Amino acid sequence: MKDFKLAGTIPALAFAMALPASASSVNFDVFSYTGTVSTFNTLADAQNGTDATSTTAIPTGTNGTRSTLPGARDGSVFADTDTGAFIFQTAWYYTPPSEVGNANGFGNPNNTNTGFVQLYDLDGSSVNNLSISRSADLKQFFVSADGANAGSDEFARLWPAPTNGGAASISGGEFIEYAFEMTATFASPATSSTQVGEIPANVAGSFKGIFENTGSDATLNGFYSADFVFQSGSSAQDGEYVAQFRDGDDFASTSAATFIAPVPVPAALPLLLAGLGGLGLVARRKRKAA
Repeated sequence: MKDFKLAGTIPALAFAMALPASASSVNFDVFSYTGTVSTFNTLADAQNGTDATSTTAIPTGTNGTRSTLPGARDGSVFADTDTGAFIFQTAWYYTPPSEVGNANGFGNPNNTNTGFVQLYDLDGSSVNNLSISRSADLKQFFVSADGANAGSDEFARLWPAPTNGGAASISGGEFIEYAFEMTATFASPATSSTQVGEIPANVAGSFKGIFENTGSDATLNGFYSADFVFQSGSSAQDGEYVAQFRDGDDFASTSAATFIAPVPVPAALPLLLAGLGGLGLVARRKRKAA
């Protein structure tokens, strides 16, 4: 089996087999997630899925005349079996063409605390198992990850449902446990080192996690359970949004129709600036403990 690298784009997808043997990575954001967040009085209840005090579905996000896909938020995943890195988060940083020149994510209806998720583990310290593979016909790729105790070092955040909006600080805490599964299917195989322009025919999978909120609003502290399901498409894709990353190897564009904006690699992600919802993302590299 050859190794591969996938880079998600809006509005296209780049596919490259360019990693050394024994290492694979996925960098992909042409999908969205629906689902619920439930609240519990105790960790045991959250882990057993019993006696939930509330269960709230992700609502359709709106920002002026713009909206997310129905009851969904745009998603992004980065995984690297060489470094052990695993990142799953809301793709809040794309910007509608009319808002280019403002902050990253300005005008994006995903740029809100509501429905938000973030697990940003650059060194794999919270990851127990991580695997990436693809089908023999080169039409599918598979990502699986599970782990525990992803907290402040992983910049962990989860929407404190049913609260709407609010500052980023109210959603901080720790993923006590989590599990991620994804399958992306394409109409044609990747037959060359680079394949650009194909949107996946189908994306399926799920993210489940038990989260303890320890954020700045004590009334929201407690235990939450995320139960998300992946689907094809995203509001950024449909709206031809662009990515605005202005430092280092980053870029900006004023032409969404002709611009292909790949998701940034982890080295670039710390440079992103928040837009409407105060959803700033800061990260640092750290060496994996021996």
